[in-house]
Amino acid sequence: MTATVYKLSNEPVKGIGFTFPVVLYSQADTKLIKTDPTLAAGDIVIYKDNVLDGNIDTLPADIGSSGIIPVALSIAEMTADQVVVWFHDAAGAEWCDLTVTFSTVQAVSVGTSDLAAGAQMDLVDDAVDAGSIKADAVTKIQAGLSTLTASQVWAYATKTLSSFGTLAEDIWAYVRRTLTASAAEAAESTNPGTLALKRGDTWSQAITELGSLVGYTYIDFTVKRSEDDLDADAIVRIRKAASGLKDGLLILNGATGTAASGSITIDDATLGNITIALAATATDDLKLEKGLYYDIQKIVGTVVTTMGSGVLNVTADITRAVT
Repeated sequence: MTATVYKLSNEPVKGIGFTFPVVLYSQADTKLIKTDPTLAAGDIVIYKDNVLDGNIDTLPADIGSSGIIPVALSIAEMTADQVVVWFHDAAGAEWCDLTVTFSTVQAVSVGTSDLAAGAQMDLVDDAVDAGSIKADAVTKIQAGLSTLTASQVWAYATKTLSSFGTLAEDIWAYVRRTLTASAAEAAESTNPGTLALKRGDTWSQAITELGSLVGYTYIDFTVKRSEDDLDADAIVRIRKAASGLKDGLLILNGATGTAASGSITIDDATLGNITIALAATATDDLKLEKGLYYDIQKIVGTVVTTMGSGVLNVTADITRAVT
């Protein structure tokens, strides 16, 4: 027996070709859409899961001088959880830069072979109602779950109780807990990936398990519009120096920052747990932008290592006062 699952007609599905339209605005007059833009190799670049994939497989073309450009991504280009399409007029100055970012959904075929037999679930029936699941299926799911022992539940996790303490306060204080966390805490990203920063707010972002930071000379957190931008042109650059000299917020919007307005705190050097902080007086000066690039870099002597990278989105606040 199989079931039919419906999805939106133009949803980006992982591993399936996807087409979406864009328009490019003229550099001569950014209020106007550029018609018949010149698109050449290197103008459109694909990133998959925050890793450079290369130039787009098939260059798109304007539809009848309308300015509407259908961008077709191949199966290979769609084989990722997150896809970023970066438009940059590398050879000329016709049109403005554009970044399109989206997450894919996973295509799943559902059939009886995907379901465990016996007490877990039984959807096989002489007359299954296509619009609902039988009530006895819910009962059998509950029956299957009820057979799990406490030891099986704890064994499923990557950490056991004894690995981080035996007292109740040790368990609840463990940094990775989510059961009692607030909605905002649970939604907050703690690993390299997509980060969110609200303009005008005091920003404190914990990032965990980067890898050993023992013996570091410098740790840098840098945010840029383009991966080709110079460090001096960064939107945000915060440095942690082992010497304690010349660190803090070095760059803000391509200019010298106020050192005390930014910091990197090492919470656990062995695991690579850090907290990045930025004062409200600094975040208030940021533009609302999505798809910015960031990375976290460690320098030990002359050895340079990128510990993590991802995308940062600056979102809007409503109240603009910061003092």
